[in-house]
Amino acid sequence: MPVASPFTSSHAERFVWALFALHLTAQPVYSLLPANLERLGTLVIVLSGTVFGFAHLAVSKGLKAALTMMMLCLVVAGGLEVLSVQTGFPYGQYSYSSLLGPGILGVPLLVPFCWQMMAHNAGVVARLIHPRGWVLVAALALTAWDLYIDPQTVRAGYWTWARAGEYVGIPLENYAGWLLTALIIYALYAWLERPRPTLSAGSSVTVFELLPVLVYIWMWFGSAVVNLFWWNQPVVAVVGFIGTGLFAVPALRVLMRQFKSGHFSRAA
Repeated sequence: MPVASPFTSSHAERFVWALFALHLTAQPVYSLLPANLERLGTLVIVLSGTVFGFAHLAVSKGLKAALTMMMLCLVVAGGLEVLSVQTGFPYGQYSYSSLLGPGILGVPLLVPFCWQMMAHNAGVVARLIHPRGWVLVAALALTAWDLYIDPQTVRAGYWTWARAGEYVGIPLENYAGWLLTALIIYALYAWLERPRPTLSAGSSVTVFELLPVLVYIWMWFGSAVVNLFWWNQPVVAVVGFIGTGLFAVPALRVLMRQFKSGHFSRAA
């Protein structure tokens, strides 16, 4: 049973909806910003996405679930980021620039929150399309997201790799590291929280519950458009579109099937 929290109110839901709108709007706006405003755009995207993920999880599953996911991302992802910067494992050898602000042991404080920004969304997508094997599916969906994220952030100068890698300059071991990190986070979350599937056969679901799925679908399509037409990165556009599409398309199909069958409800 989800833990009761002070966030479960209509006011809290409206707050989450506002964050959802801000986060989705910030992404296309970021692609149009001049170089001197990219840092501000990144900060808005990360903060709106992080607070959205935390607040949505708190409202839908309880404050304990939201704190659990946040702490797992901070400890596991943050710890492995530090390990990789210092040793090259598990993501490869790289170094952060000063553009993301202050950090600890070479890792900006903002970085673990980027993981939390994405982890809840990918987890909801996975429980929607594959309830039984959702931990592995969520880890793969989160790793696929990085097919867009890393090229974008490297282009912005937020970090550099010690060697040029196989995928637009990014080493493939980076993605093995992402998969490992995501598996640890989701496995621990599943053990601690035992989340239920997002949808079960014949069940009713609210649009509010599925906002993280809409974020993932928006990212799947929008990032392809931006990389193809604004940033002149066709390889990233195609590879990212195919990779994240493996999860966004099945999620979209489930949503359409539920909509046609009348299993959406407006009440929370």
